Formats: sequence, C-alpha cells, structure tokens
Amino acid sequence: MRGFWLILSILSLLAMVWSLAVLGGNPEPDQAGTIEAGEAAEADDEELGQAGRVALPGQQPREDPKNFNQVGQTRETTKHTPAATTTDHNLVVQVFDRISGQSIKGFRYVLLAADTPRRDRVIDDSKVQLTLPPGKKHRLRIEAPGYEPLSQDVMSNDEPRQLRIELLKEMKAAGIELHIQDPQAQPIRHILVTASRSDPNNPQAVATALWQRRTRNERGIFTLPQLEPGSYRFDLQALTDTGERTTHLTARYETYYGGSERQRVPLTLAPGAGIDLRVTDPEGTLLGQEVAIRLVRPDGSAPPTRWRATVDDKPILRVDGLPAASMARLAEPVPPGLYRLEFQRGAGAVTKHPVQLEAGRHHRVEITLGR
Repeated sequence: MRGFWLILSILSLLAMVWSLAVLGGNPEPDQAGTIEAGEAAEADDEELGQAGRVALPGQQPREDPKNFNQVGQTRETTKHTPAATTTDHNLVVQVFDRISGQSIKGFRYVLLAADTPRRDRVIDDSKVQLTLPPGKKHRLRIEAPGYEPLSQDVMSNDEPRQLRIELLKEMKAAGIELHIQDPQAQPIRHILVTASRSDPNNPQAVATALWQRRTRNERGIFTLPQLEPGSYRFDLQALTDTGERTTHLTARYETYYGGSERQRVPLTLAPGAGIDLRVTDPEGTLLGQEVAIRLVRPDGSAPPTRWRATVDDKPILRVDGLPAASMARLAEPVPPGLYRLEFQRGAGAVTKHPVQLEAGRHHRVEITLGR
C-alpha cells in the first residue's frame, strides 16, 4: 500500500513540472492586462532578420525600418513603368542631282506639320539637320535654282536617320526671253521688236528682215516666238501707250540660237532725244517736200535721218527731207548733244541752225525759209 502512494506522488510531481515548463513561455499581460485577438507579438528587430518576420492571419507584414527615409513616412520604391516618348528626333537631309549624282548647294526647304510653326529657310550647304517633334507627320518641300521642286512626307522615329533627296533639272521651253528696262531699272512695258537673220561671217551684209511685232508686258519681260537655229539680230524700240516712239534709243541684240536652249537677255534702253520741226515760208505757210534736211551730229558726221509726218491720220516717212506740208518729227531718237540742222529749199541757200539736245526730251524747232 505504501508503494502505491509513492508511485502516485511521483506522477503528481512530474505533472506539475510539465505544467510549469509549458506555461512558463507565455508573455506577461500589458498594462491593460489583455492581448487583443489578432495583434502580433512584439519581437526584437535586431534578432529577427527580414526573412524571419511572420504576419499573423489578417495582418500585413511589418516593414523593415531600414527601408524608410529620414522622415519615416515615405517608402522609397522604384517603379519600372514605360514612359511616353517625348524626345525630338534628328533627320539629316542631303540634296543631290538625280542625273549626275552631284550634291546641290544653296537649296531651300519648307517644313510643314499640324500645330507646328512653319519652317522656311535657305541652306548654303548641300545638307541640313532637322529636329522633328515625335509622333507627327511632316511635309517637306525642297527647292533649288534650276531644278524642279520636290515634296514628300517624312515621319520622325526613334533613331537618327538620313534622307536623300534627288532633284531633276528644271525643264523649260526653249526660246529667247528679253528683260527690258530703262537706266533707272524701271521696266519698259511696250516695245516694237524687229527680227532679222544675220551673217556672223559678214557683219556688213544687209540683214534679212523676218518679222516685226509689237508687244506689251507690265514687267518688261518679252518672250520671242519660236525660232529656227541660226544667227539673229533683234532691234528693240520703246513705245508709248498710244504706240508712239519714246525718246529711248533703239537697242540691238545679236545672238546665235541653237534651237533647244533658253536665253534670258537683260537689256537697258539708253535715253535719247527727239526733234519736232515746223518749217514755213515768210508768209507762214507750211513747207513740205521741197525742203531737204541734214542733221549733222556732234562728231561732224551726217548719216541719213528719217522724218515722219502724219497726213489724214496716215504716217508718211522721208529720208533727209520733209515728208509733207505738216509738222515733222525725227523718226529715230538720237543721243543727246550739240547738233546742227541744215535746211535747203529747192536750189536755194542752205540755212544752218544749231540745237542742243537733252536726254529724254523732244525739242521743238521752228524755221522760216525764203525762196
């Protein structure tokens, strides 16, 4: 019986030891004396590493204090979200002759795009680098003197690239184009053109007249009719709006025309002077064809001169004499200077009359001749 109670005492002692061992690891209650359900037990951050942190069901893991900034409020994180492309792109444009392959310098480019300011510049070099805003289609136009312009669409992309532009030479109709002006660079708008075939091997030969035409252009630019290949001479006279000769001297242009080229010819008509004559007898009657006239130039020469009169609205011309009993005008203006007029009525005496001619003026001369 004594042995039974000894065994029971030993078992009771073992049960107490086991109970103490199990209950000894529970935390002490806080000041409130309780631990609310779902709250995580505190752990020593120095002893538990990042991998050792465990969240209780329904809770978020605690953050490592080392991941917080100095203020302790914002966590520093890096997001790898692709950003929208906002970088401008470079496009190098080079301009070449399509046939020869040679570069073309001194071209002009015009760049257009929606909601973008127009760019219009002349480049001295044969290439230019354009900066294009991303994501837009641009219209590029290239122009160069002597070439046909070219336009094409260009798109900016992610990589710098080069664009080769090839231009064709400008195709223009063959012919002769005259640009006529006065010494003040003002256009002469109305001219009379006389075309003749000439012989370059015999300049003294009389040219064969082909045609004579009047033409008008506000800019003083006149394109001559189509011509066959050969040597030509063109005499140009300035006219008033009513078709009368001005005081400009006649201009002459001589050239060989091959039939396929285009000639652009600038011409300046020099100022001259004119003379209006009124020749009467002592009774005041107008004299006519019985009067011979010589115009002696400042150098002493007296080349033949033509005089023009108008009778019944019809022009009459005569060389070195009055064409009719009417006012007469020198048909061809002469350079300014001191001249001498010599008049002879029939077989009578010669009357000499000096006259100072000024550029741009018609000078009126009145002479009375006796028998």
